[in-house]
Amino acid sequence: MSILIFLTFKLLFMFKQLFSFNGRIGRLDYTISFILFCFYFALFNAVIKHQGDEFFDILIILLYFPVLWIVLAKGAKRCHDLGLSGWCILIPFFCFALIFWKGKDPQSFR
Repeated sequence: MSILIFLTFKLLFMFKQLFSFNGRIGRLDYTISFILFCFYFALFNAVIKHQGDEFFDILIILLYFPVLWIVLAKGAKRCHDLGLSGWCILIPFFCFALIFWKGKDPQSFR
């Protein structure tokens, strides 16, 4: 029961300030968000390929942009955790390095 409560609070904390580029997040939060984005992107591509309805295609594309914004915001927060600028998320394949690098000590940011 306590694991369920812990996971609930963890998910609530993880999705707090979802669209903000300010703050810091750890490896776990970033990795979960990155995996969810990869699944969404795969689903997005599969639906676009097999769907012939133009309205549905436009709707899916419009839903893609908020998800992309969230992933960029999460990446910027992860860069802040490493002591880097949030702009580093725009470096190709840097998102994979963010999964494995350990963050800085929180005391060093005060």
